[in-house]
Amino acid sequence: MIYSAGIAIILELWGLPIEWFIGVSALSGAALGFASGQTIGNLLAGFYIMVTKPFEVDDYVKIGGSEGEVREITLNYVKIFTPTYTTIEIPNRVVLNSTILHCMSGDSIDYSFTMSFAGKVYTASWVSLTDLLEKIVEPTIEEFWEKYREDLSKKPEASVLKVEYVSRTLTIRMFIPKGKANLLYGLQPELKKMILKRLDDFREESGK
Repeated sequence: MIYSAGIAIILELWGLPIEWFIGVSALSGAALGFASGQTIGNLLAGFYIMVTKPFEVDDYVKIGGSEGEVREITLNYVKIFTPTYTTIEIPNRVVLNSTILHCMSGDSIDYSFTMSFAGKVYTASWVSLTDLLEKIVEPTIEEFWEKYREDLSKKPEASVLKVEYVSRTLTIRMFIPKGKANLLYGLQPELKKMILKRLDDFREESGK
């Protein structure tokens, strides 16, 4: 402010127009004010998150359109380890303005995903919902549980989410120890592949 006032006085003494300088100074001041306001707002949001603790480090959360394991909570950002094995930084103001889904059950990650079975599966009517659950999904979960019992907190669960004329949608829940999101990222697609493999085998055996 002192430098700006000095420059304005010098320009006026020399008889030079100072309107352009005042305009530039006003724009610069507005930009600095906006930037500092964003920073202060972010810091206040960081304090609020640290005090209220909607989640902790190693918790698995979904924040808006992002999900992953919380790796660090700072005054400016929440660092998330995502399913793509990358770490993203979400500004604290964005965190407070987003819907937060806390995917934890005690000391375990409680993660749910859906599997839809449609198309030829049901238009051809070669597998019933009962067979889908009892002969395909549940045996696969049992096999998966026996294989990864030491790595999981609890055996996965399956339930029917939606039943339509030509499709069925199931919800699969997995329980992974807290702080082991990388294990979740590897095992979740494997369980899906095992279910689809058993589905293909069932179709071949049924001759459909």
